[in-house]
Amino acid sequence: MTDEPDEDSGGADGQVRGRRVWRWAAPIGLAIAVVVTAAVGVRLLADEPDRGSLTTYATKPPALPRTPRFVITAGAPPEESWLQIYEVKKNNGQQPTDSVRSPSPSPGQVQEIVAGPGGTFVVAASRAEPCESRLYRFRLTGEGHATAVTPVPGGIAPALVAGLAISPDGRRIAYTTAPCATDPSTPPTAGSPPQAASPPSATLTVLDTTTGRPRTWTTGGTSVIGEIVWARDSRMLGYTTGDVTPRTTPPPADDTGEPPGDPIGNVTVRALDTDAPGADLLASRVLFRPPGDAGTVTSAVMNPDGRTGYGRMSKGRPPSTIMFSFAEGQPMHVTESRPPDPEGTFTLYSFDLGDEPRYACLSGIDAFGRVDEGSFRSRSFGRCSSAWGY
Repeated sequence: MTDEPDEDSGGADGQVRGRRVWRWAAPIGLAIAVVVTAAVGVRLLADEPDRGSLTTYATKPPALPRTPRFVITAGAPPEESWLQIYEVKKNNGQQPTDSVRSPSPSPGQVQEIVAGPGGTFVVAASRAEPCESRLYRFRLTGEGHATAVTPVPGGIAPALVAGLAISPDGRRIAYTTAPCATDPSTPPTAGSPPQAASPPSATLTVLDTTTGRPRTWTTGGTSVIGEIVWARDSRMLGYTTGDVTPRTTPPPADDTGEPPGDPIGNVTVRALDTDAPGADLLASRVLFRPPGDAGTVTSAVMNPDGRTGYGRMSKGRPPSTIMFSFAEGQPMHVTESRPPDPEGTFTLYSFDLGDEPRYACLSGIDAFGRVDEGSFRSRSFGRCSSAWGY
């Protein structure tokens, strides 16, 4: 695997920020050096996780995350391995411990890997022909070997899957879905990764793994959903939604040579009672909606208490970065504002959860990674293709 600069996926997991970020396809040594914070980083430096009481780097330095024992990554064609597992050595070195072959018949390429409770991991694999995703669960041994790789009951969807979030009790898996993109001029090939269709339409599915029964919520219009995460009660589910507004006239290309995407508006953090009746994704409680002049929200995530959260936005040209916290029914609280980085240098924004795992991908306000600085692009900019074992 190689590292290459790519556009910011807008995730909330401590990724390198700036005009560009490093993709997770980086060599494992680099991934360990840069992404260890991302493995545990999903809340702004907070003394009290559930009260939105946040401090800044100026008053409290970032806590050092635990160093993972293993890194689990998605295999990439033309490699034969479906999953690759490495043991973390000193000085960011790594030693291969396992190479997992794809189940038969092949479910397609691994798209996301998320750690769950009890030392389990959930994998989402997708293929374009036919358009389908399958969920698998496995455990990691003390020697770094994947064991008991088995299909999740009911974990087959005739669509692409993104934004995996596992409930703290391990019983439920939440995710969003999208149909595969179809282009008769360029039919999918065996080695090409499947792409989600446009325009997007937000959906949310909760799969009960004990019964194998899924339940789905939807919303009308062109919209995205992301930052899917469970509250600690394994019942309340948090997520962000945003409306995609198609541009009436094509704008000029930006400095990358690509035309800007359609703007995302009405970004809202919601909390859904997954045991309550109904199927409307927008009928849930509103935890946060930024004021009109606040800026472009690039991340907003619910805390485990189901009523508070944290986020990040950009404002101005060139944009400054604003860190904020929120609580249901209260105004947004700005915790830090940073000016633009000189000469477009990279900045690592750390989100520290402490000791409470989230078991969620948290890859941005669009779970498929198609939102860049408040604009929707049809191309994905990266998701959770790595996970960490401790």
